[in-house]
Amino acid sequence: MNNGTESYDILEPIDENEESVTGLNIIDEEHEEYVEDEEAELNTQLINVFIKYYNMTYPERKITNLFHGINVYNPIETNHPLELFYELIDKYNYMDKYNSERAKVFLPEKYKNSSDECYALKIDDKIEYMSEFVFPLLLCIIDKYLDRNWIIINLK
Repeated sequence: MNNGTESYDILEPIDENEESVTGLNIIDEEHEEYVEDEEAELNTQLINVFIKYYNMTYPERKITNLFHGINVYNPIETNHPLELFYELIDKYNYMDKYNSERAKVFLPEKYKNSSDECYALKIDDKIEYMSEFVFPLLLCIIDKYLDRNWIIINLK
C-alpha cells in the first residue's frame, strides 16, 4: 500500500530480463504451464466475482454465467452482463493508461473524487476501499476478500 492507495494489475509487468511468451513472465518452458494455470485461475475468479457483483447490483436479472440468455446460433448476439463486463474493463484500462492515479483504489479517508462515479467496497459492513471504477474493486476482492462478506455500492 502506498499513501492509502493500491493499484491492481491483472498480469505482472514483463521483466525485460526474462523470456516472454504472450506477455506473461515465463522463465522457461518448464514453468509455462504453471503461469498459464495461474492466469486461468485469475480469470475464473474475476468472472465469478463479477457474476456475484452483477447479481447483487441487478437482483431482478440474476444470472449464472456471462452468456445467460444469449442465442448461441447468433454470432453477434450479446447480453447486458457481458456488455457491462466489457464496459467495466474498458473504462478501467483506458483510465489506467491515461490517468493511472484515478484507476486506483483508495482508503476512504484518502479518497477525493470529483467525477460522476464513485464506488465503495464494503467488507463485513465496513467501507474498506473506494474507487471511481468498479473493476479495480473487483480485483481487490480477488486479491484480499474472496472468502469474506463483500458488496460494492454505488455512492453517486
